[in-house]
Amino acid sequence: PFIIKGILSPTGTPVDKTIHVSLNAIEAIHLSPAKQAKLLNNVDSVNTTPESITAVMLGLKSKFSTFKLQRDINNYKADRLMAVLPGVAMTELWQMMATVENLLRVIGILVLVSSLFGLSTMLLASMAQRKNEIAVLRVLGAGPSAIFSLVLVEALILVILASAAATTLLSLTIWLLGDWLGATYGLFLNANMLNVETLKVITVITVAAIITSAIPAYEAYKNALHSSLGAKS
Repeated sequence: PFIIKGILSPTGTPVDKTIHVSLNAIEAIHLSPAKQAKLLNNVDSVNTTPESITAVMLGLKSKFSTFKLQRDINNYKADRLMAVLPGVAMTELWQMMATVENLLRVIGILVLVSSLFGLSTMLLASMAQRKNEIAVLRVLGAGPSAIFSLVLVEALILVILASAAATTLLSLTIWLLGDWLGATYGLFLNANMLNVETLKVITVITVAAIITSAIPAYEAYKNALHSSLGAKS
């Protein structure tokens, strides 16, 4: 059994899920059950000095010698060695993950487009039920342009409320599950969603919603003109 001597500060990397032990401990883990039983009774009864080391992590004082050292290790004639740069390997991994990230981004755009079409369809369906309301507004002196603007304002209010609710719900969820995500999966997310990137996304969504709502707004504009002509006739 191992005795915990200390807990390192979280780094947000896979290192947080590792246990750091000596090479002798690694050798003892791979002993046969009989030798492990002897080792528990007497630590010095079994030789736990490792005969070989399969991997070593090196740190260099000068970064300029990194590629030279990698080439020297790979060209070492006395033994078959291979030097790997963790940064390069991680970059290749993230390049592979970029495809999944782009796929998720496309799915998000499709969800946004379908939501905008749903908003436009809802407003168009409501126009048929609002003919009497539009006629009343025309009697009260509201012009077709004013009714056009009212529909756009309605869509704008819906988008602003939906964006505020989504941002608040996401921030609250990250705040509640932040510690659990960090401890379980090593994911450290910022619960503060009020940043420049989020504001840009909300702005794009708002502009797209206004453009999409122009179709039902124009329908309301035409209904207002017809109501006016009907009143005159």
